[in-house]
Amino acid sequence: MKSERFATLWNFPCCVGALDGKHVRIQCPSHAGSLFFNYKHFYSIQLQAVVDADLMFIVIDVGEYGRNSDGAAFKTSDFGKALMNKELDVPNPSLIPGTDEEMPYHFVADEAYPLNLNIMRPFDGRNLNNTRRVFNQRLSRALKVVECAFGILSRKWEIFQRPLRVQVDNAETIVKAACALHNFVRARDGEMRPETSTEMDTMEAPSLRQPAGLDLSKIIECLGHSRIPLNRNVHPKPLLIPPPKKEKYAQRPQIKDSAWWEQPKHITMHDFVAGLSRIQAARLANQPQYFMAP
Repeated sequence: MKSERFATLWNFPCCVGALDGKHVRIQCPSHAGSLFFNYKHFYSIQLQAVVDADLMFIVIDVGEYGRNSDGAAFKTSDFGKALMNKELDVPNPSLIPGTDEEMPYHFVADEAYPLNLNIMRPFDGRNLNNTRRVFNQRLSRALKVVECAFGILSRKWEIFQRPLRVQVDNAETIVKAACALHNFVRARDGEMRPETSTEMDTMEAPSLRQPAGLDLSKIIECLGHSRIPLNRNVHPKPLLIPPPKKEKYAQRPQIKDSAWWEQPKHITMHDFVAGLSRIQAARLANQPQYFMAP
């Protein structure tokens, strides 16, 4: 059952599908005006899709104008009308695992879709308590299956990497065919997760036994002639330690005696004037000297 796969793989109970929309880039149709020009600033038609837990399309609706939002495209689609009018065969509410509370079966969607008995959307706002924040995280994790399905569809069929230069009717047919081929490929060679994590733990490791008729000694002998040393006793080449970097400026020589700012108190004015005269003469001769105490 679809809800059991969502509960097992994405830890979200009573979910039967993830709902979202995608803009398929097309060439601007003739005399269309801005009907197909979306908020991303290119011409497109909308693909409304419901995806199961294994990234396969359950319901698709193609052809809505690109300028409409996801919520408006959902309300005008046949699937949206049937869901809002309770015309779909949705199962009756069931108990949440581990509790005594009933929960209706629903589709997960983002904030662009209306809140309904069978549509679950995240809480609005940023200042949420811990319970609502955890709920939004769980819902986003379940919702990402439809985003992953759209990404696989675009990367698998590179025709969606550029605008579809066909009529709108032909573009809708191309999108429908691509979704059908996507399901066919996923069912034939798609990687499905195991039902539970215990099955993954009990899976046997691949066999590493030597195949029949294979002589490993000959392989080792052939590898011995290669440039890769197989002997572990061979010492590697010594590391070349670069020489220390030379400093840009030489260090100032250390003065053993006191400098001019640390002159003793018994210095006389005559010695002070004589020291200043020597410093001035050294500056003129471009020879650095230091004023020392006598």
